[in-house]
Formats: sequence, C-alpha cells, structure tokens
Amino acid sequence: MTARALRRSLVPSGSCLVDDSRLMVEARVAAPGGLVATYGARVQSVLEHQLLRGRITARQKEAGDQLYSCWAWGVVGARQPAKGSTAWSPAGFRDGQLDALQLYRGAQKHIGLARWPLLFHVCCLDWSVHRFSNEMGRNRDGLQEVLRTALDDLADYLRLPKGD
Repeated sequence: MTARALRRSLVPSGSCLVDDSRLMVEARVAAPGGLVATYGARVQSVLEHQLLRGRITARQKEAGDQLYSCWAWGVVGARQPAKGSTAWSPAGFRDGQLDALQLYRGAQKHIGLARWPLLFHVCCLDWSVHRFSNEMGRNRDGLQEVLRTALDDLADYLRLPKGD
C-alpha cells in the first residue's frame, strides 16, 4: 500500500487532514527478516514540520519543545487542582510545576510582548505561521523570520548549546 493510499484510509473523508502535508505516515514495525510494515499515521507538530523543511534549526525546535513542556506542566497543569488529576497533590503544587511555571514566565519576559503571541501560538497551541497571520489579522510577510529570531532568543534564554 502506498503512503498516499494509507493516508486516505486512515483519515475520515471530509477531514481537514486529508490534504494536510503535516500528516506523516510512518514505519512502525520491523519484522525479523528486515521487512518493515507501515501501518500508522500521525500529525507532525508545526515545529517538526518546519524543521524537516529547513525553516528552523534543531536548536530552535528544541527551544520550542521545552517551552511547550513548561507551559503544559507549569501553566495548564497548575490549573487542574482537582483530586485525581496529575497535577494534584495534598501539599499543593509540586516543585517541578513551580520550576516550569517560573521558566515559562521568565521566557515570556525575555521574549517580550511584541513577539510572544506568535511564539506562544506556534509552540504551545501548534498553530502554523499562516494560521496565526489569518486569525490575528497580521501581515504574513516576515512572520517566519520573527518566529526564527524569537526561537533563537528563547534558546539563548534556556542556555541550549549552539550548533555549528
């Protein structure tokens, strides 16, 4: 089965993902004889999609992924104090949550108000640059470069090693 046929079979007809280039068909199982069975599909994150197309670097993607982790654990996780949720503990917030929240807020201050909305929507909400420009009524020209510089500044703030 070709990747295109598999994509059509895994996505319901009429879905917005049918023609989405972010839908990845992956090899997931390797048989002992060396044969690989392809049977799964997933949607790439926007950062992964941009990395594979050379629009951002691996360091920038890592910075975006760390921002998402801090947001998910420190901000979203802190909003769910009900018993039974992964964020609840009898003693209050965990140290890891507080550290993640502190790192998130520090990154927010370091990036600044002008670039933060783009960075947040792409890294945390998985919006494309095109969607951000449409939804926010911004001019699309230059937004990719703004995203790259914001990710570079975020990587510097997180003290990620610079690649050569």
